[in-house]
Amino acid sequence: MKVGQVLLTEDGTRTLGMALRCCLRVRSNQRLLLCLLLAAFFSIASLYSVLNPVFEAPDELWHFLHVKYVADHRALIVQSSDPLQNPARQEGSQPPLYYLVGAAFTGWIDTGPPSGVAILNRYAEPGRPMAKTNQNLVIHTASEAFPYRGVSLAVHLLRLISIIMATATILAVFLTAATVLPAPIALGTAAAAAYIPQFVFVAASVNNDNLMNLLSALLVLQLVSLLAAAVREPGIGNQSGIGQVIIHQPPPLRLLLLGITLGLVLLSKLHALGLVPLTLLVLGALAIRYTSWRFAVKSTVVVLGTAAAVSGWWYLRNWSLYGDPLGLRAFLWSQLVDDLNFDLAEVLIRIGWAKSSFWALFGWSNVPVEPYIYWFFDALAFASILGLLLWWRRRWPPLARADLLVACIPVGWSALLVLAFLPWMAVTQAGTGRLLFASLTGISMVLVFGLVQLVPARIVSPLLIVIAMAMFAVSSSLPFLTIAPTYARASTLLGPEAAALIPRRVNINYDNQLVLLGYKSSSEVLRPGRRTEFTVFWRSLGKKDETEYGVAIAVLAGGRELVGKTDDLLVVTGQPLREMNEKGAILRRTYAVDVDMDASPSLAQLNVSVYHQGSMKRLPAYDELMRPLGEVPIMGDIAISE
Repeated sequence: MKVGQVLLTEDGTRTLGMALRCCLRVRSNQRLLLCLLLAAFFSIASLYSVLNPVFEAPDELWHFLHVKYVADHRALIVQSSDPLQNPARQEGSQPPLYYLVGAAFTGWIDTGPPSGVAILNRYAEPGRPMAKTNQNLVIHTASEAFPYRGVSLAVHLLRLISIIMATATILAVFLTAATVLPAPIALGTAAAAAYIPQFVFVAASVNNDNLMNLLSALLVLQLVSLLAAAVREPGIGNQSGIGQVIIHQPPPLRLLLLGITLGLVLLSKLHALGLVPLTLLVLGALAIRYTSWRFAVKSTVVVLGTAAAVSGWWYLRNWSLYGDPLGLRAFLWSQLVDDLNFDLAEVLIRIGWAKSSFWALFGWSNVPVEPYIYWFFDALAFASILGLLLWWRRRWPPLARADLLVACIPVGWSALLVLAFLPWMAVTQAGTGRLLFASLTGISMVLVFGLVQLVPARIVSPLLIVIAMAMFAVSSSLPFLTIAPTYARASTLLGPEAAALIPRRVNINYDNQLVLLGYKSSSEVLRPGRRTEFTVFWRSLGKKDETEYGVAIAVLAGGRELVGKTDDLLVVTGQPLREMNEKGAILRRTYAVDVDMDASPSLAQLNVSVYHQGSMKRLPAYDELMRPLGEVPIMGDIAISE
């Protein structure tokens, strides 16, 4: 045995045990805090699930239809523009793991034919945060109410599975952070991840992002554990002889587990492909540490071979069916990529939209929160950046070189995703900030590490507690402050006594089905380029249980020139006309009208027409004495100012 020789052995127990000790270096009270944090997250996410109506989350309807197709047909979707063959639209191109899991848990539920899953709102405005009406993608009915059954039961069960996945993701975030950072900062990192409102919102929806987030967090945890075990000390284990150091290589079993995780994450979402080069970089770093080319070859073969065995069939299937291993050319590209003739201003707008949708943008990216919520989270991000600059300048508190190297794994994965998604967000309508949650570990670590640089060490824990409590308060309040009011139906039904409080009475009778009792406006005058809201009060006279009416409000300058218009649904399935009639209830609806920029000052007419959704035929209108008013009666007049 030569002096200074390094012995390489395979000791899975030692290596894994050391990694776990690094991860779980927390006192009992800190473990209790971790359990409370996870329980609080699970509770908030469950609250979001209950209060957010079915299918009012990004792509939730299409993800559900993908699960339903797999459950009903016991087969995977073949991409097609035919909705019968591919009811999931663009989500039909997604890797299958989430949908296989979902089908396994919900296949026993009778959800009926795909055509009966949801009634689409023809005037929905997804992707428009400025929309004040028609924020609901689907028409909601009484069948969604508790106790859940059919489609509603399947959706809420899938949401529960997603919440469990997200809770496990937060645990993986903590374990990874605890490998590099002190336990209090690791807890702060987990809290920062758990209480981002958008992450909670996505966790409480049917979305394959949740499985991708979990598996990528687990893969990063394994990579961090492997590298930390190798670089923390000159040697791990026993020393024998002068200068002789024994370094324990990870055994094949751990490499096999790493390959399985990589294969599974490649079956969850396409942008998981970025984890392949990250994994190879870590394996290369381990080979350099062990000074063993044999380990480099062995680890690469085991990890990539296992990953290919787990996920390769899916990419081969794509190649066979579409001539493209990713399956993008067949459907996604033509559906999602915009005209590439965009300018810098548009790019900046989309990046700003992505930032907002990372913090909190609910519904189909059309239900924003109050501005001060964005200010709060932007302030945290700005303070963190300032703290990172201070740390870089003074290098205090210092990070060990080993810890810094290990931290490069989650942070590098976050940087890779950001760089990859910037052009994607610039040229597609699908570029929302939630896609970055796949690298939540690195983002949260950087956010919290930057914040703690701004205060003395003795108040780091109090600072993190205050931030965690503030984020918890914000996240837990938004279902009540933003989500529920947006979709609430009961709040629009008023008692008969409300008729006496209507400011402007008009009493227009539409074919003895509906009466427009009156209205009020948010402004006494209309201004070009500005939005005005009109709250209209309706009473039902009809006897049909299931009728859909469309309502069109038009603003005519000088009674002739159209300078503003909006369309909406009025009475639909789930709000029976008969029930409203028997109770004498008044339905209050608010319509937002944007006035054209070039509208000239004049006295404008407000015309309101009602039509059947199916035939688009307008209902004739009458006054109180049943004298004809035509099909487009005048609700009132309002001035357009300069």
